[in-house]
Amino acid sequence: MKVSIVTASYNHAKILPRMHEQVMAQRDLIHEWIICDDGSLDGTFSLIKKYSKNKMISGYWQTNEGNRLGASLNNGLRRATGDVIFIILGDTYLQPDTMKKVRDFYIPGSAGSGLKQNVNFDGTFHSWEWRYRKDWFKKTILLEKDAFCKLTGNVMLVDRDAFREIDYYNEEYGGGYGRDDWSVFLRLERIGVPLYQYNMIIADHVYHGEGQSDHPKNLKIFEREYETYHRT
Repeated sequence: MKVSIVTASYNHAKILPRMHEQVMAQRDLIHEWIICDDGSLDGTFSLIKKYSKNKMISGYWQTNEGNRLGASLNNGLRRATGDVIFIILGDTYLQPDTMKKVRDFYIPGSAGSGLKQNVNFDGTFHSWEWRYRKDWFKKTILLEKDAFCKLTGNVMLVDRDAFREIDYYNEEYGGGYGRDDWSVFLRLERIGVPLYQYNMIIADHVYHGEGQSDHPKNLKIFEREYETYHRT
């Protein structure tokens, strides 16, 4: 099983080196690492050029227009050549055994999310993300009804062919925060891809406060997609 890691970044130059360190330490279990940047202004582009000297790493940068996560990710997703896409956002990095757990627990042909462990910038534990439940911890959970709303776009695992079938992220999202990841899982659910919560596959997310409210434009787009794709 070949795993392509795709990282979307926006002004995360202080965190990307930690991800790079873990990618290099676990490179025997990684087919490629693709960094997709949304026009960062903090020196990220220089890091991408430096890291891309390694043939297993490539990077794509687009002009800064702000809040275009889907468009940025699609720059790399359409070029990924692995059997499985593993999305890690730019404020997150692998734990030392994350890729081993992907190899051991990912179910081919499926999609889902692992867990984020929120850490402080110095790496010390802060909190678990909102999906953490003690009765689910260290289990693989098949989510059968309305699974899209129980998953998240960070630490996302998706069969590449299934991702291709739904044409990746809907780039209409992007006027602000929210719902683009639910859109992906909703459309995967619609074509019959089994959706799982992979609670053993954990990455470290640098905590930077509570997330923004979902943008009204994105809520309207998702409402339309829900009406189109949702299976009653």
